[in-house]
Amino acid sequence: MDATLKRGIEAYKQYFTAALPFLTILLFLLEWMKDKNDSENGYTERQKIESDLKICFLLMTFFYTIALCASYLPQFQSKICVFVGSFLIWAGLFSCIVFCEIEEFFKCQFHGSHKFIPFFVVFWLPQAAISGYYYYSTGGLMSDNDRKIQWFLRFCIEMMLTTSFTMYWISSVYGFVLYGEDLEENEQEVVVESESDSSDEEETESSYYELKCGICLRDYSSNLKRRMPRMMKCGHTVCYGCAKRLENIEDAIWITCPFCQKETLDDSKDLPKNYIIIGLLEEMKLSERRKKEVSTQTNDSF
Repeated sequence: MDATLKRGIEAYKQYFTAALPFLTILLFLLEWMKDKNDSENGYTERQKIESDLKICFLLMTFFYTIALCASYLPQFQSKICVFVGSFLIWAGLFSCIVFCEIEEFFKCQFHGSHKFIPFFVVFWLPQAAISGYYYYSTGGLMSDNDRKIQWFLRFCIEMMLTTSFTMYWISSVYGFVLYGEDLEENEQEVVVESESDSSDEEETESSYYELKCGICLRDYSSNLKRRMPRMMKCGHTVCYGCAKRLENIEDAIWITCPFCQKETLDDSKDLPKNYIIIGLLEEMKLSERRKKEVSTQTNDSF
């Protein structure tokens, strides 16, 4: 190892040794400020986890981007490049540990997970092309060993950068739910609807006129398939015909609720029927029959 390279490595060691405690204090300070803000705003568990994940993915993307850009600087010879890249990789992983617990990640069901691989490939290919071009264009300018070391380091950084950015994009655009959250929300909504249905008969009868699909504004039906009320995971109900039209054309398993914009990872035919509405429809039919019978008996008596 020549004297210039040795002095360069020693200088970077000093820089990063000084930066290490500063970075640690800064990350923990940001985490404390975020937790305080979450508590003051009364964030739910899902909202806290969402902010943790977004900050985590953003910081990882930031550090890995710096590492990848630094690897192309001409003054970074192979050994310095490995040292700088390793430090920034560690910084990205450490920020992930500070802001996000591994249990939080596995609690999440990401709505856009089926788009991870396509977006990953699209985002990674330009990086791979630049890395490959740089590898072959530097032939003869540095030793093969140094070129291979730099290429391998860039490959590792590209994988982590693309993964963190893709996860940030998916969590921001499509969002996620916690495992069991959909079931709890639906159960709570069923309880609320059941309690409202148990009110006096006059209020129940007036609600019959509101049993219409909120999209096409046509009446629900307990007999016609296209008019059958179907409930999405967010708890909102639409008719089967509208649910069919809301399906994602690309893969036909993705339904976006037009009322709250939440995603349902089901085909329209797999959406559960809203038996509360169906029960009200049947009760309405029975009430109409009784009215007709009473009217007929009254007319016959005269």
